[in-house]
Amino acid sequence: MKRILFYLFAFFFAYSIGFSQDFSGSQSSNFYGYERINIQPAATFSSTKRFNFSVYGNLNFENNMYSVNFWDLLKGSANESNIVKNVDGNEKNLFGSTSAGLGLSMNVNKSNAIGFSIGNRTLVNGDNFDNKIVTLIYESAIKGNDIMLENFNQFDIEDMRFNSQSWLELKASYARVIMDDLHFLKVGTSIKALNPLYAASVNINEFKYTGQGDSLLYIESIDATWSYNSALEDVEFSSDYIKNQMFNNWTAGVDIGAVYEYRPESILEENNRDNEPNYLLKAGFSIIDIGGIKYERASNSGSIKGSNQTINMNDYENLDSLNNNLEDFFSYNKGGSFKMSLPTSIVLELDYRIQRRLYLNVTSLLALKQGSSDVDKTHNLNKLIITPRYEGRYAGAMIPISFNSVTGTNIGMIVRGGPLWFGSTNILSSMASSSNVSGGNIQFGLNIGIPYKKKSKNKEFDSEDGSIEIE
Repeated sequence: MKRILFYLFAFFFAYSIGFSQDFSGSQSSNFYGYERINIQPAATFSSTKRFNFSVYGNLNFENNMYSVNFWDLLKGSANESNIVKNVDGNEKNLFGSTSAGLGLSMNVNKSNAIGFSIGNRTLVNGDNFDNKIVTLIYESAIKGNDIMLENFNQFDIEDMRFNSQSWLELKASYARVIMDDLHFLKVGTSIKALNPLYAASVNINEFKYTGQGDSLLYIESIDATWSYNSALEDVEFSSDYIKNQMFNNWTAGVDIGAVYEYRPESILEENNRDNEPNYLLKAGFSIIDIGGIKYERASNSGSIKGSNQTINMNDYENLDSLNNNLEDFFSYNKGGSFKMSLPTSIVLELDYRIQRRLYLNVTSLLALKQGSSDVDKTHNLNKLIITPRYEGRYAGAMIPISFNSVTGTNIGMIVRGGPLWFGSTNILSSMASSSNVSGGNIQFGLNIGIPYKKKSKNKEFDSEDGSIEIE
C-alpha cells in the first residue's frame, strides 16, 4: 500500500513542474519575442522589431497543500522531515504547466506580420483536494505511515479531480494593423496544430471508505472515472508506434486577440527611433487556447461504480494489479475515448507609459475551464499581475506582483540584457518570507531580432518587402 500511495504522490508532483506558458510579468515587455505572442496573437506585429527569433521556457509550480523552507530548498537540503502540510480547512489545489519552444515572427510590410513556432506543453491540475487527503498523502507517501488502512479511519471524498495532459504544438500566427494614427489598432490570430502525447484524468464524484486494519479496506460507495491514453501504458516506442499512435491524431486550437494603443503626437516626436514604443496607453484583449484534444482510453481505464465491498490490499502489489481486478468488485466500463479541453482563458491588459522607458502594466487572466461541469480538462489559475518595469533598447528590468487563489501574493524580478532575459515571479517574496514557500517559478529566454532603422523626415516604407528606405 505504501508503494501505491508513493507512486500517486510522485505522479502528482513530478509532472507538476515544468516550463509554463504563464509568463507573469515578462509578457508585458515590448522587446520580448514569441513568448508574448503565446498570450496575445496580435503581438505578432511588432513596433520595435521587424524580425524576431525566440527560444523560451518557464519553470512553474503552485499549490496550497504542502510547503518547505525556501533556503532549505535552495541549498538542496529539503526532504520529508521539513515538508509542512496545510490542513486549515480550506479547499486544496495544485497547478503546474510545461511549455518550452522556439518561434520566429516578422513584419511582412507596414500592416501585416506572420509568425511560426513549435513547442511542447504540459498542464497539471489538482482541484478540490479534501484536507483528509492532504493528510493521507503526507502521512503515507512522505512519512511512510499507512493511515489509510487504520481501524475506523474513515474518508469521504466528493468532487475531487486530478487532470494532466501533454501535447506537441505547431502554431502559425498572423496579425494585421487596422488603424495607424493617433489611435492604433492591430488584431491577430494563431492557428495551432495539436498532437496529443499523453493524458491522465481522475475524477471522483463520490468515494466513501473505512480502514478496517490488517490491510482491509471497506468501500461503502464509489463513483469515479479513471482515464489515461495508451502513451502511459507499457509500450515500446518503435517507429511504427510513433508514426501510427503519436503522430496520427492531430486536432486544432485557436487564439484570437486585439491591441489598441493611444499615440499622442508628443510621444511620437520624443521618440526618434522606430524600435521604441510610441504609445501613452496600450490595452489588449485576447482569448487563448480555444479547443480540445481527443484521446483514446487505454484498455485498462474507464468508469467505476459500486458499493459495499471489502478489499484486502495485501493481495495487490501495485496499481496495475489492483486495476486489473477492480471489475471483480464493481461495475467497470473500460475503453472508449475522452476529450480533454484546452485551458481556455481570457487575458485583459493595460500598459501605461509613466515616462520614457518607464511603464506600469496590469494584466488579468481569467481561467474559463474551472468548476466541475467539464471534468476532463486542464485549466489555468485566475490571476492578476501588476508589473512596473524599466525598458531600454538593450536592457530592462521588471518587478511582477501577482495574486492568485492558490499561493496568494508573489513578488518577483525579471532582468533583460541584450538578447537574454531571466527571472522569477516569486523570488523576492520567497527570499523575504519568514514562513515556508508553496510554489516556485524560473523563466528565461533568448531573443534575437532585427530592429527598425532610424527615422528620417524623408523616410519611406516599402510596402512590398517591409524595408525602410532613408533618402
